[in-house]
Amino acid sequence: MEQAGPQQPPEEPADGPAAAAEVERLRAENEELRRHLEEADPEAARAVRRTGRWRTPLAVLLVALAVLLAPLSVASVWASRMVGSTGTYVDTVAPLAKDPAVQDAVARRITNEIFSRLDVAGLVDELAAGLQQRDVAPRAAAALTTLKGPIAQGVQGFVGDKVDGLVRSDVFATAWEQANRVAHQELVAALTGNQGGAVTVTDGAVSVRLATLINAVKASLVDNGLELASRIPTVDATFVIFQSADLGKAQTGFRLLEALGGWLPVLAVGLLVLGAYVARRPRRALVAGLLGVATSMLLLGVALTVGRTYYLHALPGSVDSAAAGAVFDALVRFLRVSLRTVLVLALVLAAAAVLTGESPSAVRTRAWLAGTLGSARTGAERHGWRTGPVGGWVWEHRRGLRIAAAALAALAYVFADRPTVGLVVGIAIVLLVVLAAIEFVATPPLAVEQREQVPAD
Repeated sequence: MEQAGPQQPPEEPADGPAAAAEVERLRAENEELRRHLEEADPEAARAVRRTGRWRTPLAVLLVALAVLLAPLSVASVWASRMVGSTGTYVDTVAPLAKDPAVQDAVARRITNEIFSRLDVAGLVDELAAGLQQRDVAPRAAAALTTLKGPIAQGVQGFVGDKVDGLVRSDVFATAWEQANRVAHQELVAALTGNQGGAVTVTDGAVSVRLATLINAVKASLVDNGLELASRIPTVDATFVIFQSADLGKAQTGFRLLEALGGWLPVLAVGLLVLGAYVARRPRRALVAGLLGVATSMLLLGVALTVGRTYYLHALPGSVDSAAAGAVFDALVRFLRVSLRTVLVLALVLAAAAVLTGESPSAVRTRAWLAGTLGSARTGAERHGWRTGPVGGWVWEHRRGLRIAAAALAALAYVFADRPTVGLVVGIAIVLLVVLAAIEFVATPPLAVEQREQVPAD
């Protein structure tokens, strides 16, 4: 009879206690690894938990659309302000009354129009013929005929001086502002493709009629003893403020931007926020979008500069290029201010998003700032400065106070009548000071207890 060998222990089924223990061990190891990942890079841990291959391409699409709409949003707000606010328009064109290039161009235009209808040499010939009919000495009549050139030049110089004096006076500046205030609706009609009133659109040119100014010059000349000015007929001359062969296209774009003026900025901001929300790494998507917006503002500024050069080179020779450049700069002044403001705002928000993130550099920066403010608070306490219960309350509510300060800063920007670069920088500085004050005043409970245990001197 064979000797039976040593008995082997029966194998445990796959679902036995050993398998269950192994599963528990792997689960605990996975949780430990996840905890370490969250401590090292919380944003990366959140990205791991976000599943769905659609998130990244959708986020890229939304952020890209927001960046593309940013310059159109700024341009639409500019068009809307120019159309809807007479005050904005008047503030835009009023400085042109003091611009030397515009003053020179208007003065030359008025003077040329007056002398195209006032034949001084012919009037001298008529005067010489009249003297001959009255039996005045032929030598006197001949001398008068010989001097008609210098007389005409003298009259022209006299008229030119009067015109120059008028366009450089405060009277002209006031009249210019009032005329533009009244003509605002007509200018809007011109930009939207309609005609009539004080502003006309002919052959791709937007022109302002000078009849009122010429009548004022005629009255001034008569008052100063030049009766010849009373013979000047009614002059329907115009002064070109904008001329382009592509004005029809510009009018179409202007009408489109005017219609979208209030919606494009909201849409652009909404797309950027939504793109950051669906992204695997929201903070990185937000920073990338804000930097893209800042870049688009730079490109818009370059486009304005290139467009100005192209516009001036395309003008006909009859248009004063210096005056046309001054008018162009005045009309796009608000647009330039807006793009600079948005550029700085985007950079400020991008910097804030980076510094409030969980990257090692951001954490070190915040730790350094907190340590510096803590050291300053400790030094102040050594000199007798005490926050009392206020410090503890601020410590407990510091998160809400930070959010409230940021919200107030955002409201200050949103409700500003005309945001500028200075306003953005000023709000950012004030917000930083307020946040630093919150961090300075906030006293941890442990520090309060240690301070209370120190016997008073």
